[in-house]
Amino acid sequence: MYRIAIYIVGQLFAWLCLTLTGLALLFIVTQVIRVAPIFTGAGATGLNLLYLLSLVLVPIMAWSLTPSFAVAIFATASRMGAEGELVAAEASGVGRPTLFLGPGILALLLTFGSAWLWLAGAPSAGRLLQHNVSQLAGSALVGQLKAGVFQEPVSGIVFWADKRLGGEKFLGIFLEDRRNEIQDFHYVAKNLSIEYRPATQLVSITLAEGTAFSIPKVGDIPPVAISFDKLSLTIDVAGELRKRLDFLPATLSYTTKRLLEPPPPGTAMKDWQFALWRRIAGPVGFFLFSLLSIVIAFSLSSNRIGTAVVRGAVLFLLYHLIARWGETMMDNNGLSAKIAAILPSLLTSALLVVALGRFLVARALTRRLSRRMGSSTKVCRRNP
Repeated sequence: MYRIAIYIVGQLFAWLCLTLTGLALLFIVTQVIRVAPIFTGAGATGLNLLYLLSLVLVPIMAWSLTPSFAVAIFATASRMGAEGELVAAEASGVGRPTLFLGPGILALLLTFGSAWLWLAGAPSAGRLLQHNVSQLAGSALVGQLKAGVFQEPVSGIVFWADKRLGGEKFLGIFLEDRRNEIQDFHYVAKNLSIEYRPATQLVSITLAEGTAFSIPKVGDIPPVAISFDKLSLTIDVAGELRKRLDFLPATLSYTTKRLLEPPPPGTAMKDWQFALWRRIAGPVGFFLFSLLSIVIAFSLSSNRIGTAVVRGAVLFLLYHLIARWGETMMDNNGLSAKIAAILPSLLTSALLVVALGRFLVARALTRRLSRRMGSSTKVCRRNP
């Protein structure tokens, strides 16, 4: 029995590693394309980028573990069914419940790893990622500016300079600021100096000897032109970073212990509570969903790996849609943050009970049918 369990775990682990690698690469490639401008002109080395990518992998692993296990268990059960291993196991007296043992133990062990990722690993990686990328983003913002080219170094800022004097000073400036919702601002200045301040994660822009024009977007506000000798603007690099890395929750960089305390100013209480309960529900949901996948995969084993993998992906898609629906209902004040976060786990528990019940009933009926067929065979032998 233990040899079979170890054998199944080995097969499952190979599929799990393959699926995790594929999902991680897909996620990283799509996000690297989006954040690549951050590194432009920052002087980032290959080691810097490799380190940052390793930090991104930590939260990705926390989220990818659940679909990867589902796909892996369905693929494993399908391969064993296609090659006749499930039939051979049953013929040898090894029932389906015994086949659940190895994957179930692996799911339990991975749950501890999932708990560490959700509660400690991902928040720590999020803090390091935000700090390091913010430093690069500030340097990149300064370093990527060129003379003679219209550029949008950050969202809502358009920059032009006739000449770069070297370092952080430019001549012949046109600057457009579209970040205000009510009006745009255009600046024409003789020169500009730009400086990144790592302590505050702000880029300071100082314009000298120019004119500022305000152009309203809405309403009947008249345009205004003001001359100035010196004018300063700031750009929030951390805020720009959050826009580029919007696949990472805004609360990711907070420790789990910090989430137990009151939220910082500007953060809604429901979002704060949801972040806490989602971290708690993450590993619990993974364990319950893994058990559900094991029961369904070995109960409805397919002889085609492609079909089985699609089943696993569809099952996780339903799980994900339930999670998104719960979050949407929370935003619309239809659910509390706690219920919205644990809703996927609650529904998975219900489905697990149904799947186990169905499996046990089918198993009992099969045994009863086998006994009847055995009794009929004995009667036939006695009365030829």
